[in-house]
Amino acid sequence: MQKPRPVADPCPLRPRTAWTLLALIVFAGLALRLYRLDEQSVWYDEYISIVHVDKPDVGSYLDAQKAANWNLVPVYYALQYWWANHVTGSVIGVRILSILFGILAIPMLYLLGVELYDRRAGLAAALCLSLSYIHIYQAQEIRNYSLTMLAGLLSGFTFVKVLHERGRFWWPLHWAANLLLVWTHLFGAFLLLAEGLMLIATRARRWRMPFFWGTTNIILMSPSLLWIRGIENRVAPLPRSPLWAFVGNAFADCRTVAVGMYIPEQVQWQVAPGVWTHFFEATYRSANDLLLLLSFAAVVYMAVVSTVSYTHLTLPTKRIV
Repeated sequence: MQKPRPVADPCPLRPRTAWTLLALIVFAGLALRLYRLDEQSVWYDEYISIVHVDKPDVGSYLDAQKAANWNLVPVYYALQYWWANHVTGSVIGVRILSILFGILAIPMLYLLGVELYDRRAGLAAALCLSLSYIHIYQAQEIRNYSLTMLAGLLSGFTFVKVLHERGRFWWPLHWAANLLLVWTHLFGAFLLLAEGLMLIATRARRWRMPFFWGTTNIILMSPSLLWIRGIENRVAPLPRSPLWAFVGNAFADCRTVAVGMYIPEQVQWQVAPGVWTHFFEATYRSANDLLLLLSFAAVVYMAVVSTVSYTHLTLPTKRIV
């Protein structure tokens, strides 16, 4: 499958300039993720994994935390165990591992933006990720989220390469990225579902590509079903939830009406004059719910536009940069 015909950029960005700007963006992201790192204490979700790093081997380390961290998948925690025992076992040192994954995600997003559009798009995306508060927060945690982000970007990048390139070089890399993603966080399967739906929507008449992609990924991901079966055996049976609760947990897990911990506390707003913060504090719930609705509307809009646009094109036209 060939790339779409490139379109000349009237004002191309030179490669050296782009890489220099990317280096500055990555450096800024690193500085933000290291800022006041030593002032953060370990909270429960971090403690249940880091407390067991003194176990004699990685298998016993994973087993020791399964009771509390019952939904874990092993890749990140195996890397955490190795890092704590062979590099540094301090709290700050283990946080550095997550920061490394978070920093690597910035140039990975740049490459994905370049592959889809051009260098300017890649730099814009990298800058947004570098300054993203939620990504900074997750990159500092002793948890698997920053590696999940990196693996998701690797999956997306190799997926686009598979669509663009006729050679077989990118297929093994794409499979490896998908395996890394799912075995880092089980919810990574939702990204694979999105990739599969895109193939079906854009390659319906050429069924061999979607069929091959789907078959190979199903085969590769099937062992994860055995792991999930093991999770069911480790936890007590839970009552069945109504459909609305499942949908709410899947798509609005942090909605402020349902989760009180995301509502800003009064003391957090005292750092700024009340005349500035009173309005935002009073309208936080409504504003957050409005943003949630707008995000869903944006997803639906992009899905419709993309489906219409990709009827005759493989991907957005890539510029010569």
